[in-house]
Amino acid sequence: MSQILTHGPGQPADPALADAHIRVWIDHDLCTGDGICEDTCPEVFVIRDDGIAYVHEGDRVMNDPDRRVDAARVSHRHEEAVLWAAQHCPGECIFVEPAA
Repeated sequence: MSQILTHGPGQPADPALADAHIRVWIDHDLCTGDGICEDTCPEVFVIRDDGIAYVHEGDRVMNDPDRRVDAARVSHRHEEAVLWAAQHCPGECIFVEPAA
């Protein structure tokens, strides 16, 4: 499992995410905690101590139960891995949408 990432207020925006075409989020009610997503793309997914997968942008965990639900922007270099993880997730809990 990866380290626990924390939300950092005022984190500088990652320039690689400025032109992101997709965003990703996880429905925690469907997550089975298999970790395929984290194994495929740890730059976007993390399994927390609760055994559930989360998405993150740098050190900022998204969809954290203590935070506002949000989707993580995905850099171009990680798009293919995120799409693969979404297609192969046993819980079918990874959702990809266009970055508006």
